Formats: sequence, structure tokens, C-alpha cells
Amino acid sequence: MLADLVPCISIVSVLLVIFGFIAFLRYLNYRETIALAEKGLARPEASPMGANLDYIASGVSSYRAAFTLLSAVSFIRLTPSPK
Repeated sequence: MLADLVPCISIVSVLLVIFGFIAFLRYLNYRETIALAEKGLARPEASPMGANLDYIASGVSSYRAAFTLLSAVSFIRLTPSPK
């Protein structure tokens, strides 16, 4: 009974640490945004890719689509059929 409880508690504690850290980072980001708003400043809008790379985004999306298609076809082809 205790042998089954130890892995469960370990997994839950690791997930709590990870998600707790993510929540703490979001809280710090919120506090920073509030501090900027009180000073009358606005946070600059970040582009989705982290920089202004809009000219690359169209080419990247086609590579993503091709990679997704190849992955799906490979998965379907390599998955053994039930007998």
C-alpha cells in the first residue's frame, strides 16, 4: 500500500512544483504590467514568434503543414493493424 502511494505523491509534488513556478512567473508578469500601467506606460505588444519575423512566418507555416502531414501519414502507415 505504501509502495503505491510513494510514486503517486512524487508525481503530484513534481507537477505542483512545475505549475506553481509557472503561476509565480505569471504573477510576476501581472505585477510588472500593473506597475507600468500606474506610471502611464504601456507594455509593447510582442509578436507571436518573439521578434518581428512576419516575412518568415508564411514560409514557416507551410513547413509546419508539411511536417504535420508527413507525421500523420507516417503514424498511420507505421501503426500495426489489429489482427
